[in-house]
Amino acid sequence: MRNIILNRLQSSLRNPAWFVLSLGVFAFIAGIIPDIDHSIAWLLELDNGRFLHPYFDLVGTWFISCGLVLACTLLGGYALTRVLNRRGSGKSKE
Repeated sequence: MRNIILNRLQSSLRNPAWFVLSLGVFAFIAGIIPDIDHSIAWLLELDNGRFLHPYFDLVGTWFISCGLVLACTLLGGYALTRVLNRRGSGKSKE
């Protein structure tokens, strides 16, 4: 019985763990990308080392918007699952 409970707990924690891990990877990538344009400008021998920053602003806004939609969808799905399980777990009134 204990193994069944532990397996259920581990499987229920697996999805949030992957979500948090993916957020960490995206944060790491988002922290590095704005510094890449300085190297690209140096390789292309451009004077302005920040020539890609306006585009990073647009892409960053898009990623934040998509992330908020994804987070709301996941949280809403977990809340809806919990509500539906709570309603279905009660005894019938017959």
